[in-house]
Amino acid sequence: MKKLLSYIIATTIVLLFSACCNEETTTPPTAKEKDRIIFDTDIASSTDDLVALHMLYEAVDAGKCDVLGIVVDRLGKKCADATYAVNAFYGHTEVPIGLAKVGVENPQVFYDYSNLPDFKDANGKFIFQRPPSSYEDGCKLYRRLLASSPDNSVKIIGLGFVNVLDELLKSPADDISPLSGLELVKKKVEGLYLMGGTFVKVEEPDYNLLAALAYSISFFKLWPREVPMYLSTMEVGQDFLYNRQQMLDDLSAASNHPIKEVYQRFDIIDAQRMWDVFAVLEAVYGSELFTVSESGYFTINDAGVVAFHADNRYKSHYQKQGNDSWHATMMERMRHSIRTYHLHP
Repeated sequence: MKKLLSYIIATTIVLLFSACCNEETTTPPTAKEKDRIIFDTDIASSTDDLVALHMLYEAVDAGKCDVLGIVVDRLGKKCADATYAVNAFYGHTEVPIGLAKVGVENPQVFYDYSNLPDFKDANGKFIFQRPPSSYEDGCKLYRRLLASSPDNSVKIIGLGFVNVLDELLKSPADDISPLSGLELVKKKVEGLYLMGGTFVKVEEPDYNLLAALAYSISFFKLWPREVPMYLSTMEVGQDFLYNRQQMLDDLSAASNHPIKEVYQRFDIIDAQRMWDVFAVLEAVYGSELFTVSESGYFTINDAGVVAFHADNRYKSHYQKQGNDSWHATMMERMRHSIRTYHLHP
């Protein structure tokens, strides 16, 4: 009975936030009520980052939250350029982008769409807005955004490597703030919503934490346990397979859409797993959408395996796999967003 009740509540909330995102007469919350979000991504490799950012901007335009900034944790200006092109399409060029200065050298790239700003139409004209010449250092952007925010007000969504987060935690006081990075996190961050870790056997290992293993080990040691970390684990998004034809069908009415352009130009044979979406959904819409673990904290070993330690002194938890009905509801929510939100620039 308890599981059934939880499912009914979660399904109701899904339907409610779906309706809210598409109700033009809804009065947006005041600025104080909105979540303040920093989005940390390894964009320009897998397409779930694009879908996650799409759904985040849907929430922004529905008045649910504000995006303070985006940190690109993959090295190379082209990854930030692709992010800028996406921001411009959704009408959010005001969102600052920070670029990693240290990180994983030559990481695996599944579909390299970092040249997104260079895509041209049939007439040879650029489809997307041209990117700026440079970007702010990612760690400094974190420090600046946190220092200027109210206490305990910022949610960080981490979908990629943790190299810039690790750099932030190690950063000393500077002209931006008299606080160290660790002190800023303790004072300003409400919670970290991280895609990573696995507690059941899945077909693929947790690539992000393993590829950036040295950063991952350091990060988990430094992250203050009193600041909640909410893991969206590999198994949650493992079976959310969004194949190429589904995506093109769902975007058939769209024009100059970055996700559509990527799917049209790449031979994406394998259905893309939508891992990254669920950290966004929990950050914006709450844990009620999910079945979650009890409270505790996380550690990681030298092999990159994350462990959860139940401890009611702390508030961290991880998402668990949902049942078939939950899966079908969430998949339809995702596809509905793609079919209906911001089809044209």
